[in-house]
Amino acid sequence: MLSRCIKTGCRNKILVLATTLLFLWLLQVYIKLDEGLLHRKSGGQYRQEISFGELSSSADSRYVIWDSVYKAAEDYNSEITLVTQCSTNRLFHLKQLIEFWNGPLTVAVFVPGDEMDEFMSIITRLVECYPLISSWVTFHVVIPLSHPPYDKKLHVKVESHVTCHEMLLKAKHFDPDNYNKIIPYPGNLLRNVAVKYARTAYIFVIDIDMLPSKHLHQAVIQSQEILHQPKTALVIPAFEVQITTVIPHDKKMLLNLWLQNEVRPFYKNVCWKCQKYTNYERWKSITEKNIFYQVEWHEPYEPFYIASKRYIHYDERFEQYGYNRISQLCSMHIQGIDFKVFSDGFLIHHGFKEHSGFHSTKDDENERNKIIYRALKKELVFKYVNTNRTC
Repeated sequence: MLSRCIKTGCRNKILVLATTLLFLWLLQVYIKLDEGLLHRKSGGQYRQEISFGELSSSADSRYVIWDSVYKAAEDYNSEITLVTQCSTNRLFHLKQLIEFWNGPLTVAVFVPGDEMDEFMSIITRLVECYPLISSWVTFHVVIPLSHPPYDKKLHVKVESHVTCHEMLLKAKHFDPDNYNKIIPYPGNLLRNVAVKYARTAYIFVIDIDMLPSKHLHQAVIQSQEILHQPKTALVIPAFEVQITTVIPHDKKMLLNLWLQNEVRPFYKNVCWKCQKYTNYERWKSITEKNIFYQVEWHEPYEPFYIASKRYIHYDERFEQYGYNRISQLCSMHIQGIDFKVFSDGFLIHHGFKEHSGFHSTKDDENERNKIIYRALKKELVFKYVNTNRTC
C-alpha cells in the first residue's frame, strides 16, 4: 500500500502536510512568545517626520522639544493624567506603571542626540508589545542643543527584530543614572513639557520609579472631591517598600506590611520633614472609604498630589538634584492652594531610600539649587502681593 502511495504521489502530499503543520506550530509559538510580540498599537499614532531645526526651543534656548513623538489612542478619555519624566534608561518602568494606573499617562524623555536611535528602538517596542502603553501613554522628547542628533531629519523608526523581553533587559542596562550624565538633567523642564501636552484638566506628577495603588485612578474620579475644588491639591501618601517585598495593591495589604516593617513612609530616613506633614498616623487609622483631611503646608513639605493643571508649573532653573519640587509647592502654597490627604490610595517606591544610595554630586547640586530657591522666594513675594502666605 505504501509503495502504491509513493507511486501515486502521496509522498509529496505528506511532505506538504508536515511542512504546513510545522509552520502552523512555529507561528503559534511566535505569537505567544514574549508577552505579545505581535501586539500592534491600538489607534495611537507616531509623529510625522520633522526637521531638527523646526522643533520649538525651551525658554533658555538650551534645549529643543519634540512633542507627541507617539500620541496615545485614549489619553483624553479621563479627567486625570499621570505625568512623569525620565531618561532613556528608565523607560522600562512604564510597563508596570501603566498596569497600576490604567489611564492617561504622559512622559517627557531626556534624549541627547547620540541616544536617539536607542530611544526609538525602545519606545517602538514598548508600543508594539504592550497594549496598555499603546492605548494610554504619550511620549515627548527633550534634546539638548549641545548634543544634537546625527540625523537632522527626525522620524520614528519602527523596529521589531528585538523581542519584548530582550527590549526590557536592554532598556534596564542601557545607561547610567539620570544624574550621572555629563549634561545637566533638566527635570523641571521635562515636567513642564509633560504637563503642557497633557489633555486633561487635572494632573498627577510623580517620579517614574513610583507606583500608584491599584484602582487609585478610578477611586479619585469616583470621589469627585478634587473635581469640585479647583484650589485644592489632593495629597496621595507616599511609601517605600523593601526591595524584596511584593508591591501592595491596596491599603489593607500595605498596613500589614507596615506592621512587619516591610513598608515605611517615603523619605523616612532621608528627609522626614519633607513628608511628615501628611500625618501618616492619621492616615493609618482611617478605615472608612472616601475620607479626606486637610493638612497645613510647611517648608520643606513636598508631597505628591493631584491638582488642577492651571496651577502646575515648575521653575526650569532647577536642574539635577534638589529643590526642584519644593520650589513648585512653595508657589502653589502662596497662590492659595490648600492640601487634603486622600485616605483610600497611596504611592509606592520599590526599595528603601538611604543616604548611601544617592549619586556622588548630590550635595553640590543641592547647594547650587538652594541659592536659586532663596532667590525664587523673594521673587514670589513681589509676584503675589495680595497674600499673607510665605514659604
